[in-house]
Amino acid sequence: MGVHYGSMIDMIDIGKLTCHELRFGVAPPPVLDELVTVGFAPMESAIILMAAVDNLCPDTGPAVAAWARSIGHTTPV
Repeated sequence: MGVHYGSMIDMIDIGKLTCHELRFGVAPPPVLDELVTVGFAPMESAIILMAAVDNLCPDTGPAVAAWARSIGHTTPV
């Protein structure tokens, strides 16, 4: 999806951490900020967040979609 990484295992760990935070009530903006802080570009961070939701924690999808709608995103998330 356009995100380059050195280790598949590291990316899976990042996805698991993303899911953990979302499941424990951390809103998407701070999760995205953390991904940027560790070196991903903002667009890469969004791709990682959505890949984690789609593949590792679909149960967090409704909350992420609600947040996206609240900031004016109108296309399917």
